[in-house]
Amino acid sequence: MLVSPSSATVYTAMKKYNIESGHVVGIFADDGRKFKSLYSQQGILTESEFDSALKESKYISQVQSI
Repeated sequence: MLVSPSSATVYTAMKKYNIESGHVVGIFADDGRKFKSLYSQQGILTESEFDSALKESKYISQVQSI
């Protein structure tokens, strides 16, 4: 998932819950499209890895509802 740092924090917190019965809902306020330099500087993704992830990403505005 190509998400923002704040959304990654939400995802990390969600993963800590045992969801054998029930649901966990997290709200991702932002995606990762504008964090290329930050991710590169911190060694999270190289610029080419970021570009590849961005190319493969789907955005909620592109997903059709059922």
